[in-house]
Amino acid sequence: MQEVHHAVPTAAAFIHKDFYVDDGMKSIPTAQEMISLINTTQGVSANAGLKLHKITSNENEVIEAIPVEERAKGVNDINLETDPLPVEIALGITWCLPNDSFQDRLFTRRGILSFFGKVERRELHHFSDAGASEGGYGQFSYLKQVNEQGKAHCALVIGKAQVTPIKLVTMHRLELTAATDSAKMSEFLKTELSFENIAEFFWTDSKIMLGYVNSDAKRFQVFVANRVQ
Repeated sequence: MQEVHHAVPTAAAFIHKDFYVDDGMKSIPTAQEMISLINTTQGVSANAGLKLHKITSNENEVIEAIPVEERAKGVNDINLETDPLPVEIALGITWCLPNDSFQDRLFTRRGILSFFGKVERRELHHFSDAGASEGGYGQFSYLKQVNEQGKAHCALVIGKAQVTPIKLVTMHRLELTAATDSAKMSEFLKTELSFENIAEFFWTDSKIMLGYVNSDAKRFQVFVANRVQ
């Protein structure tokens, strides 16, 4: 995949991020860009001994560029000049090709976004804490999305809980370790969700932890200094 990423980065990103098991789904601004992506991805798949087929689109121009035997069943025998595009099932969702809309209101990421409308603003909120009993610590991250009407939708994206190490660790260090996990999770989510320049907020109830973060790491012992950096 590394070789493919350097040679054809768009196809590599499509395969890596937009395929679910053996089905891929992608939105592209223009028909020509989509045709190019399909051709490139088919070439990459062929080199790996795989055949990318059963292709469909809401654009006639894209369908016309695909050989009939490689099209999805719903569009391989219709007259694109006179017949309307059919309704397809894509990743378990009813996709109406003529108006490019989802007919189901399913509890999926795509379904929720379709129902929610155009997203005007996104924020990531990361919370970190350590248990009062010093038995464990953790962090959890929420994605907040605000649409053009100003309505907000907030959902848990990921969380991570850890048991306190056997070696005795102070509460302050547990709080700092949990905050460090939040910082690592931030980088992970921005990469996996392809978020650039997204507003982020980190939350903690430990003033000592905030003191660590706002101080020079060189002041502290190795354990604290490594995490503050």
